[in-house]
Amino acid sequence: MDTITFKGITYARSDLSAELIILIETYNANQGAVSAKLPTDTDYKFRLNQALQIFGDPVVVLSIEILITKELNNN
Repeated sequence: MDTITFKGITYARSDLSAELIILIETYNANQGAVSAKLPTDTDYKFRLNQALQIFGDPVVVLSIEILITKELNNN
């Protein structure tokens, strides 16, 4: 089973949408350091960095957790 971990909890990738997986992977890659915008950045990275700068880590984490819960309840 292919899995992904977010905040210490492991999920089956097959239970989550491709968009949510990219969001989690981007969050995990940026954890602890909001980086500057680069020409090679994807839109997900840019938007995640904006969200972290504007709303802070707790709000971003809660938003991702809500999306995970919603998708898991729909499967």
